[in-house]
Amino acid sequence: MSRIHFSSQQTGLRHAVAASFDMSGFSKFCLGPTAHAYLNRYIASLFDLFDDAFKDWARDFFKDTSGFTQVPRPDFSKYTGDGAILVWAKDDAKALTSEFCTSVVAALRHFQQVLPARISSWEREWHTHSLPKIARFGIAIGPVHPLETDAGPFLTETIDYAGYPINLAVRLQDHCPEVGFIIHGPLHPKLDGLVELKALKMKGSMDEPVFAFAEDYKRATAEVPKEVKAKFCALITGTK
Repeated sequence: MSRIHFSSQQTGLRHAVAASFDMSGFSKFCLGPTAHAYLNRYIASLFDLFDDAFKDWARDFFKDTSGFTQVPRPDFSKYTGDGAILVWAKDDAKALTSEFCTSVVAALRHFQQVLPARISSWEREWHTHSLPKIARFGIAIGPVHPLETDAGPFLTETIDYAGYPINLAVRLQDHCPEVGFIIHGPLHPKLDGLVELKALKMKGSMDEPVFAFAEDYKRATAEVPKEVKAKFCALITGTK
């Protein structure tokens, strides 16, 4: 039986951008009568496409990357069953520059926007339908604690991270599915078309300043006005 084990030794605090993404409708898809025929192919194709969001010189040398929006690979990532958690962790908070934070948001947003059309093409190719197409994202910033395990005599290895920004990224991703892309305010991404809000009443988290894309927020407000009103209040009217 596999064992979950961490070293009890205190580790140094690191500074991180954490992102959580989740495929809407994945659990329902897994219950479908034909899911077994497509599940492995779907997950493999999904994460191959997701990998294009990250810079990889060896992989991209012979590829046309002109249509990509990329960011350096995360320092840590893990599959969560219906998505992934990503962590870019730095020893110095100054390494999380405005340009870097903006590039993380831009790369993940680009993936979210190109995903539905790509999955529709897989449906045509595989002669199926109802594959999950919509990815929800939450992105947060703050201090994290490395979790280490023994890698040998006098050696340890970081195998995971714990901390509020990771929990917050998951909460933001799940806070309002109709909005679907929510950014922790302190990242301050320098992108057009953002609206500044406060996310309210998130389970296990404080009310937090956030950004959302105005087109998402307006669509959600039209679709589920009561839910949006209960989950957000505006900090600044208009877009950035």
